[in-house]
Amino acid sequence: MFQRNSSFGLTVHFPLIRVLPQLHVDLGSTTVGGYLWDLGSGKLLAADGVTNAQTRLGEDILTRIHYAATPQGLAELQQLAIMSINRIIDLVTKQANIVPQDITAGVISGNTTMVHLLLGLPTANICRSPYVPVVNAPGFFPAAMIGLDLHPRALVYLLPSVGSYVGGDILAGILASGMHRQKEVSLLADIGTNGEMVLGNRDWLVVAAGAAGPALEGGVVTCGMRAEPGAVCQVRIDADTGKVTYSTIGDVPARGICGSGLVDAIAQALLAGIINQRGELREPLTSLVVVPAEESATGQPIELTPVDIQRLLRTKAAVNAIIATLLESVGCTFADLKYFYAAGAFGDHLDIESAITLGLYPDLRRENIIRATAKNPKLIDIPCS
Repeated sequence: MFQRNSSFGLTVHFPLIRVLPQLHVDLGSTTVGGYLWDLGSGKLLAADGVTNAQTRLGEDILTRIHYAATPQGLAELQQLAIMSINRIIDLVTKQANIVPQDITAGVISGNTTMVHLLLGLPTANICRSPYVPVVNAPGFFPAAMIGLDLHPRALVYLLPSVGSYVGGDILAGILASGMHRQKEVSLLADIGTNGEMVLGNRDWLVVAAGAAGPALEGGVVTCGMRAEPGAVCQVRIDADTGKVTYSTIGDVPARGICGSGLVDAIAQALLAGIINQRGELREPLTSLVVVPAEESATGQPIELTPVDIQRLLRTKAAVNAIIATLLESVGCTFADLKYFYAAGAFGDHLDIESAITLGLYPDLRRENIIRATAKNPKLIDIPCS
């Protein structure tokens, strides 16, 4: 019940009928994630993800920045971003058994370039010295003005960026993890096509960003696919017999392998001695067969070639380079880290032990490695009062 004191000395009561759900969107370069929250109870009503439709015009951010150099290219990228978010809206509202017009508010986070493309703003200066974006804090926008299929009067808040390569997605990760309030030193990692990491505590924070490539999202391997039904998501290899067992999303015949399955397969192959620490296959193997042809939905084997393995190792090298740069810049070592927060799709699905085996995650106490995702109830706690 709300109350308002009028200028005539009367107290007017407004009954609270219901609290409408709010949409949170993670506008990633490769994957767009959507989360529908009930703000009355603090419960997650629905969640889903789709491939960013912009990937058809370029897998990486730089390619899209160049494509956006013309008014036509910028308009096309903007429409593809809007189309991806509207697809998410359709999916999560159907899950929650509501209509898009029931959503009266939304929050969108993304890297600086993605936010510019969503708003149709020029991106050329983001990758050119002195790397100054058009805007760092877009603020609130009517959903209808952006073209989102929500309530006609819904407002959408775009989380502010810090700079050209430190966007609202990283700010969201910092706020969700609470690392900015902790005495201990923590590391937050959000690794996708672009990788961003934050190191620090309540007294200081330093950030680094760099290209990592879409390997962890299954985007650069021969049999790679996004995490959807038919994707191999878990792999185990018997070290004595070399027998490979696997699981797929939806428990349907395998059509490809996603990022979590890729990391699992290579980590297991390393532990089983099938590949060495340089990522080379043991002779006479020419590939790592995860799913034989007779078991796959395509009739072709789902396998990892030496080139596929090296592509993942390049992503690992990019991740390690970012971490090493951050630690060296402030005189810290891995021994100084108390917590490691794994954000985004990078943190939502990867097997912790496999990620540690490959060196993607630091080898900390397991309880101090935390998935910084909306699905982790220990991390995200929306007050209901």
